[in-house]
Amino acid sequence: MRELSLTKRIEVRFSELDPLKVVWHGNYVKYLEDAREEFGRRYGIGYSELVKNGYYAPVYDVRLRYEHPAVMNDVLLVKVTYRPAAGAKMVFDYEIHRESDGALILTASTIQLFETSGGEFCPIVPDFYRTWQERVCYDFYKVNACERTDSGFRFNVSLMPDSEVYEGHFPGKPVAPGVCMMQMVKECYEYASCTFTRLEKIKLCRFLRLVEPLKGQELQIQLDAVESDGKADIQASIFKDEEVLVSLRAELSFKDNG
Repeated sequence: MRELSLTKRIEVRFSELDPLKVVWHGNYVKYLEDAREEFGRRYGIGYSELVKNGYYAPVYDVRLRYEHPAVMNDVLLVKVTYRPAAGAKMVFDYEIHRESDGALILTASTIQLFETSGGEFCPIVPDFYRTWQERVCYDFYKVNACERTDSGFRFNVSLMPDSEVYEGHFPGKPVAPGVCMMQMVKECYEYASCTFTRLEKIKLCRFLRLVEPLKGQELQIQLDAVESDGKADIQASIFKDEEVLVSLRAELSFKDNG
């Protein structure tokens, strides 16, 4: 799943200064909010979309690190980056730079959780949010179905033949890159287990057939997992019409979802 970013340009106003004639520290939270609202409008995941679907996304955690002060008439470039994370949450990272000299003013991150319009906490990824992620963030593939098996999970996925991946691999006759197939397996495990992981070790990887998205986009993934001591040993096979295209054995370690 890819990250998404945009940069909002903000000019410091007199009303935002403190008695020391620098931007009051609390106003930076508003700058983050302004950038996040612009992100929502650009990518179709703003507050109006949340409310329309019966949800709110209150801020649960804010982390700020102040590097340099900003003063009257400074133009600030607020870069907001959506960082995909496991579970029912929205995670954003921020950097604020001064336009005139590029100085780093602040770095920050926020986590938003979901609650229903009735005020109930929502621990499960809302359907509208999952649909948005598949439409906007999955540029290489999307998950159509996921079901639990005795030893793991089975997925039905669709490759996206218009992905920018194929602009270099290869124009006119696209072939799915092996590294993207491995990343897809890792992300499918995260999708199903609501975890966030790091690929620690590839124990076995065999590419048995070319995966050509123009010759049929739907694939099946059988993914078995054994979890212990903060790690998961996974064994996966990628199928097309029951023919094995890729076999993978790997070790993943669990990361902090925040």
